[in-house]
Formats: sequence, structure tokens, C-alpha cells
Amino acid sequence: MDTDVSTLAGQIATRLGSGWQAAPGEWVTTLHGPHGERLSIHRARYQGSRISIHGRYPDVETGQGLPSHQITAAISRGPTAIAADITRRLLPGYRTDLAKAAERIARLAREDAQRERLAAELVATIPGATLGPDAQHATVISWYSQAAGSGSIRLCGAGTSAQIELSSVPAAVAATIAATIAHAESAPAPQAGEWA
Repeated sequence: MDTDVSTLAGQIATRLGSGWQAAPGEWVTTLHGPHGERLSIHRARYQGSRISIHGRYPDVETGQGLPSHQITAAISRGPTAIAADITRRLLPGYRTDLAKAAERIARLAREDAQRERLAAELVATIPGATLGPDAQHATVISWYSQAAGSGSIRLCGAGTSAQIELSSVPAAVAATIAATIAHAESAPAPQAGEWA
């Protein structure tokens, strides 16, 4: 642990104001802010007399496509001046983009909930169907039936579209599917709750 930097980070946290706390790690000290901010502080690479302060997003997915927010500061400037730099140079832009990441998290949660509701409706509709996760933000419904063959439906995102795979489907079932597809050309797509 870089004790000099972790001590400095704790002093910076105090000067950033109420709600800020420092959490020392082996190589990086993280400052946790009152509104979900996370700032990583460590000694700048190849510049031992400076520290690097980097604004972190909740995870890689929610921060994807958003800009990186980072500044460096000379350790010799002391915690008060560095805290002022963070407040002036880093926090305004970082907080704006952190709010965008939070909105993305909320949207993904709503989409996941909508997809899971639709998946539950499909499982209730198809005899013997089982439900399982496929990947993050995706759900698969699978079934096997001697009368209707086997298959799977993969729902992604909010579940507004699906990837369907069928095997050993009787001709009568295939004809029903074809008629449904033909009907879909002239009818609006069903909403969640209208599948059963």
C-alpha cells in the first residue's frame, strides 16, 4: 500500500466535504462521494511526485461510450488545493456522465423486468417449457414435446423481439407458424400480456 498517497487521499476526502470517505486499497485509494461518485487515486505512472485522480462508473457496461474523466496533480500542492482542483476540473463533467450511467442502469433494469414478465407468460403458454438465463440481458425459453417438437425462444433487451429455433416440428405446427407470420405482416406486434 502506498501509505503516503492513501493518507493524502483521506485528507482530500475531508476537504471535499460532507459524505466523502476514503477506502484505501493495495495500489489505489477510492474516494466514495455522497451521490455515488467513486474517484480512484494513485501515484501517477512514471511521475512519482504526482497523483492521478480518475472518476469511475458503476461498471464497464454502464460506462461504455461515456468519456473518461481524469486529472493529475502534484502531491506537493497539498490536500486543500487538490480537492479544489477535483471540485473545479473533474467533478462537473464526471457527475454529468455519472448521471447518464445511472439512467442507463435504470433503463436496463426496466428492460430486464419487462423481458422477464414476457418470458414468464411464454413459459405459462407452452406446455413443459423451462426458463433459463442465456447471457446478461437475455433469457431463453426451451421446450421439448413429442407432439410439437422441440425449440427455444431467446429474448433480448426488453423482449420486444425474439430469436426462435425449432426442431422436429410437425407440418401442421409449421403451417400454423407460417399463418401467424403472415398475419403479423398486417397486425401490430403484441405487447407484453397479449401472448397467452
